Amino acid sequence: MFRGFSKKTKSRVATGIISFIIVTFVGSLLYTGIRLGSRHPVEGEGSAIAIVNGQPISRVDFENLYRNTLLSQREQGATISLDMYGPIRSAVLDQMITRSLLNDAARRDRIKVPAKEVRAKLDEQKKQFASEKEFNAALARAGITVPQLTQAIREQLTLDALIEKVKGKAVVSDEAVAKAYQEKYKKEPKGPEFDKAKEGLRKELLTEAQAKELDRWFRDLKAKADIKVNDRQIEGFMNLQKGDIDKAIASFQSAVNGDPENAEYHLNLGLAYERKNDLDSAIRNYEQAVKLAPDDPYVHFYLGEAYRRTGKPDLAAAELKKASDLSYTDMLLHFRIQSAYRAMGRDADVKAETSKIQEIQKILERMQGSSSGQAPSSNASQSPSSNSTSSPSPASSPSSSTGRK
Repeated sequence: MFRGFSKKTKSRVATGIISFIIVTFVGSLLYTGIRLGSRHPVEGEGSAIAIVNGQPISRVDFENLYRNTLLSQREQGATISLDMYGPIRSAVLDQMITRSLLNDAARRDRIKVPAKEVRAKLDEQKKQFASEKEFNAALARAGITVPQLTQAIREQLTLDALIEKVKGKAVVSDEAVAKAYQEKYKKEPKGPEFDKAKEGLRKELLTEAQAKELDRWFRDLKAKADIKVNDRQIEGFMNLQKGDIDKAIASFQSAVNGDPENAEYHLNLGLAYERKNDLDSAIRNYEQAVKLAPDDPYVHFYLGEAYRRTGKPDLAAAELKKASDLSYTDMLLHFRIQSAYRAMGRDADVKAETSKIQEIQKILERMQGSSSGQAPSSNASQSPSSNSTSSPSPASSPSSSTGRK
């Protein structure tokens, strides 16, 4: 999901408003894995990782949400490699900034949610459990009190009301409906057929208009906001999203200067240089990242690809092999390695990767069969590749491998 520096970005509506990370109802608590009662001190405790319109976003809150987001991903079986941590950090902070902006907007618009609606939603969540005792036990496991959950529900309902208010500004004219009918059916917008179809078309157009209105509104809200980010790595990703590669490189270089033993920072800087087609600088940073994180397959893959693109096939093949040996059940990476070998004309290595991909497919099929109640193959638990699919423990977060505290 967060792999590398994808040039494709989701709309601000999807990533900025609808899917922002927030402690909300029970389903979301299970998804985000937030544990408000188990904070761990981090460097700079009490400082702000960002300031939004004068309001600080606590570095402690950010680091805990970031770590619990990683834990949630791992609990869902996701493999998180070194190149994914930075984009995840950036996405988490972006969503916290979004929440701050939306709360500001709701306060300015004086949006209030009746207490009875909050209580009704809380009761609705309680009904998901067999008893009050089980409900309280679930909250205790998450480190959340009933008042905290109540406040989260109130905040969510307030923001829902704000979004509905913004969407309410969208309108669809009769002329727009007639035009849409003519374009879709190649007929004049009149008669019984048009009368039958027009309300459905109006709903479709309204949904589209509401999304555009919400997107426009939020873009304007964010453009006018005073946002200061006090994290060079995240600043680098934000600069990349704006298309300013030189500023991104400067931000990543600043991060490296502050923590030269951090493999993740060197990888980020290398990827940014590669976006600029400065492969020599990219290779220097990839090589340093490999020294600092020799067990991460993606570091070897990026270095191997950079070697291939600069006409160093032997060095490229060696790094790609290391990436393949370390990647275990990461099918996406094996496909990418296979493609690199194919571009180099190394047919034997292409076949070897094909065999690994087929083996992974069989392992995944056995795992799916086991989860659906079917008996897995007798040798499934003996496969070294199968053993590699277990999620790493929280202790193996980037702080333990890259020098981040």
